[in-house]
Amino acid sequence: MSTIITIGCSFVQGVGVWYEDKEKINQSNRDYHQKKYHAEHMNLQLNNSIGSYLQNKLGYKKFYNFGISGTSIANQLRIWFENPIDVKDETVLVLLFGTYPTRMGQYLGGSVGDVDLLDSLWSYPFNGSDKTERTIEETELDLHLDFIHNIRVFKEYCEVRNWKFEYCLIDDKFPNLYKNEVGIPFPNPFKGFETKLSKEEKCHLSPHPNKIGYYKIYDKFYKWITDNRKDWFVGDNVENSYIGWTINTFTNKGHRIPKDRNRF
Repeated sequence: MSTIITIGCSFVQGVGVWYEDKEKINQSNRDYHQKKYHAEHMNLQLNNSIGSYLQNKLGYKKFYNFGISGTSIANQLRIWFENPIDVKDETVLVLLFGTYPTRMGQYLGGSVGDVDLLDSLWSYPFNGSDKTERTIEETELDLHLDFIHNIRVFKEYCEVRNWKFEYCLIDDKFPNLYKNEVGIPFPNPFKGFETKLSKEEKCHLSPHPNKIGYYKIYDKFYKWITDNRKDWFVGDNVENSYIGWTINTFTNKGHRIPKDRNRF
């Protein structure tokens, strides 16, 4: 028996795969469409996520997706421990697709959510760009150190269970620091998609690839796996069941709060 587990944010959840829209979308109904497509396409996202793609390509019998849109790594870790999975398979591969280190967990409106501190720092009324840039630079290192700590917790959790754990980064400003502390990351397949994909390969509702763009990214990443990670291949028969997440609700700040894990 074998299991593949993916952890990450919206790119791992599969946000944006609904490219086949027939309705006219404009500024006045954009919010409606965003919520509509999140609500109506959870199964589509799950079945077209990178984890589902790799499950079929690498031959893992079961697949768990802990990709949740908008989350920080701290909240991903919290969700991981609050929703433990009972996996006793001989082969387990856990892939952590690192989100933005500037995302941090916050307590908002009676719920735990996330906020991007980079935006908050830039909006803070500093006088003079030099002071602002220095503050962000100093804070960035702290955020990366905290990010590394969370990666280490994931890694140690997997290692004591003899699960294979690997991770990648969307922000690799301190590569030697990550290499020395938690090992060498694999290349993040989603990094730089904004300039690598054409307009026809991007979602028109949110800053993500659409289904065509995602599979272009997946195929390129799979080529890298075949050249560099042959130990990821298993070759089991794939089950037609997936485990993912329900639609996220919104706090008054607009940050997404995950609900219970559901089987589709």
